[in-house]
Amino acid sequence: MEQTIVSGSSIRRRDSPLSKGGNVMNLRTAGIAAAILMASNAVFAQSAMPPEKVITFVQKAPAPKERVAIKEKIVVGQPLPDTVVVTPIPDETGHAYAIVNDERVIVEPSTRKVINVIQ
Repeated sequence: MEQTIVSGSSIRRRDSPLSKGGNVMNLRTAGIAAAILMASNAVFAQSAMPPEKVITFVQKAPAPKERVAIKEKIVVGQPLPDTVVVTPIPDETGHAYAIVNDERVIVEPSTRKVINVIQ
């Protein structure tokens, strides 16, 4: 595909970068990127939802004697501050919990990232 360029009184033609497969290549690259993004979101969504037995355990766990409060908002995907005690869940090496700001929170123990906030 050629492109016509008008500049002042002269007219010239040049090949468009899209005429040499650039358009097809860009569409292919965008399609691949979209597929990777959708797959990674699906994996994250599956890994972010803890098993039902973990949720039940955290719901029934006794609250600490002293209320734990932090100024920061609890956000899924963000780590809890180091001042918050994270308690391991028996037989669940990939999950731990904390009760912060009167909310029960399931976290990934090694990173302290919030996986789920129990409602």
